Amino acid sequence: MLVIVLGTSCDKGFDDLNTNKVNPLQIDPLYQLNNAVVSASYPPSSSLSYDIGVVQQIISPNNGVLNGANFNSDNRPNTQVIWQNYYRNVIRNTHDVLVNTDGVADRANLRQMARIFQAFAYMVLTDEYGDIPYKDGAKGYSDQNFFPVYDAQQEVYTDIIVIPTPVFLFLPDVLGTASADTRCARHLHPFCFALFCSSEVAHRRRFRSHH
Repeated sequence: MLVIVLGTSCDKGFDDLNTNKVNPLQIDPLYQLNNAVVSASYPPSSSLSYDIGVVQQIISPNNGVLNGANFNSDNRPNTQVIWQNYYRNVIRNTHDVLVNTDGVADRANLRQMARIFQAFAYMVLTDEYGDIPYKDGAKGYSDQNFFPVYDAQQEVYTDIIVIPTPVFLFLPDVLGTASADTRCARHLHPFCFALFCSSEVAHRRRFRSHH
């Protein structure tokens, strides 16, 4: 009898006890875009220290981070930093925003913001590495594509260079609208807010032209 009581009591409240009630099931795409913008900054010990010798003549008798510029060698601990950070934290988030805002009318502005910033991220990647996964990039989860095709740098630039022009036409002065994006706009990173939500159209055109 005791065995039966103990055996049946193990399941009491089991599901409720093992459910994390504070774990979000969905993430607002706005915060994912914000995370992508913040993650686009170069982390410490990044390949900035590896690339700096390309744009500034530095003579060093020692091996290390300057190998890339001085000896054209692949210092892998440094060359992989931007690749890993951008695909894991920038491209992944902007791709999720595009997937989750497709066909959602009140997130149209947010969708265009993500397209612009994703184009910028791919520009950084192709400038750094040449041929990269572009059309299949970040589709490991959404499309279960774990072996993306590498696109030639010429094809990448041909595509991303035309993205900002039509996209900026779809970005009105969101501060003057009542969309969901406007209500959440103040939660954006200051740079992201100033770029995408400013009433100054010149800010958007400057970003488009420079990048």
